[in-house]
Amino acid sequence: MPFPEDLDPLLRQWLDEHTPTAADFTQAQKRAARVLSALQRDPEAGVLESGLGGSVLKDTAILPISDLDVIVYMDGDEWSDVTGGWKRPELLLGWLTERIGRTLSWQITNGYLSVNTRRRSVEIRYTNEDAVKIDVVPILLAKGNKEHGWIPDPVDPRGYRSTSIERQHRLINHYARPHRPLRDAVRLLKRWKLGQKIPLISYALEVLAMHTRATRGLSTPAEILWGVLDGVAEGLLLDGVHLPDYFAVPRCADPVRVFDPADRHNNLTKSLDEEDAEEIAKRARFTLGKLRRALRFQSVADEIIAEAFGEVG
Repeated sequence: MPFPEDLDPLLRQWLDEHTPTAADFTQAQKRAARVLSALQRDPEAGVLESGLGGSVLKDTAILPISDLDVIVYMDGDEWSDVTGGWKRPELLLGWLTERIGRTLSWQITNGYLSVNTRRRSVEIRYTNEDAVKIDVVPILLAKGNKEHGWIPDPVDPRGYRSTSIERQHRLINHYARPHRPLRDAVRLLKRWKLGQKIPLISYALEVLAMHTRATRGLSTPAEILWGVLDGVAEGLLLDGVHLPDYFAVPRCADPVRVFDPADRHNNLTKSLDEEDAEEIAKRARFTLGKLRRALRFQSVADEIIAEAFGEVG
């Protein structure tokens, strides 16, 4: 479906309203920094390095901000078992929960926050409803190599999946030239995911945006958004999504396939089936139709764009 060029200015104001500023993260970042500093000072924690992760690192966050991902790179040798593999994720996450709980014991005792074990992270949740929760994500490094780490698998509680935060960051920087359009397109896709309840993880949306940018040569946020939705509507998720600069589409039995460019064996959509792909395609077609309608009725374009992103009714 051809891209309507008049869509860019219509989406710009709407995008600006949903893009956070540095001030929106200030308090959460200060809290996270205190926790990470305490962990790195703890000689028994085995933390080699730490830093921000997720949408804050990649500059693709949207409002409202619900959480802040922080990464702790840990010495894999400390968590290897007798077979040469890794000890179970539940042991790693339970131990990390205990260490963070010890660091924040005063705040926990006085009811300011709770520390909870999740499938891939340790969550620090504040009792103030307006406070941003912090997710501490452990990544095990073999011999300190940050290019190839291992993270608890949120799908398989007994296993890990390979990842590289460093590589993910470089990828989005590579495809984001010039700086803003790709990141803003990812923000639009995240709003679409949130409002339309799309069952894709945020990283899969980033790969879809990078794939569309690379294969279609699109350059503005609205163009990239439109290209992703158009591709999804036409069955792109079933064709297999990858970044052509990195590898060809791997062989894979999963029906829905969005491959992680940081690990060609990691299908980011392996939990989805053909019915899921068709439902996502149906919602993409709905959004494309609404965006075309917004161009025809510009006096009420804001309301129609909100409907397109699932924010009304």
